[in-house]
Amino acid sequence: MRNRGIWWRAAVTAGWLACATALPAQSALPAPPWTFRSSLFLTGGSDHSTPIGYQVYSAIGLAVGLDRQVARRLVAALTVRPESREVDLTTPQGVRQREGSLDLVVTDLTLRYQPGRGSRGGPYAGAGVSLMVAWEKSGTLDTLDIAPHVGLALEAGVDVPLSDLILFNVELGWNGEQVSLDSGGEQLAEIDIDPLVLSVGLGFRF
Repeated sequence: MRNRGIWWRAAVTAGWLACATALPAQSALPAPPWTFRSSLFLTGGSDHSTPIGYQVYSAIGLAVGLDRQVARRLVAALTVRPESREVDLTTPQGVRQREGSLDLVVTDLTLRYQPGRGSRGGPYAGAGVSLMVAWEKSGTLDTLDIAPHVGLALEAGVDVPLSDLILFNVELGWNGEQVSLDSGGEQLAEIDIDPLVLSVGLGFRF
């Protein structure tokens, strides 16, 4: 009976030691590699065009994104942002007329660097490519051809962890977006769309 009591106490002690060893290991587990993001964004407007006179107004909308941790401090990010832009034209005579609206889809593929906590959050900066496609037009713009445009994408932001799986995000992005208005193969105008985009949203790790 005495030996049985010794073995029982030894088993209980071993169990407590195993739990104590496993708890730090569990807390040190890395964050899930994937993050789904949903954010509210605001873009700027622009009056830069060739020839001059075109005015593109700002847009507000919802964007979604998917990130993948590829290294401790590197994240590959895909972001899709639909934009609806109103376009005006001021003629050489000073008359402003409504040209219509453009519904655009901007897709950014970037590689982000997080110098601080890596997958645990913190500030980051990224660079990559941006693809802009016009999928709907109205007004005078509906009679024109608008080719897809590929440009540079830059971003800087910060992830603030709210829990192990949820984070709050603020980001300022820059896209080299241009719209070329063509008719019958002839370019009528080229419009620079203000590339600054401010977004605020949430991320969900999985």
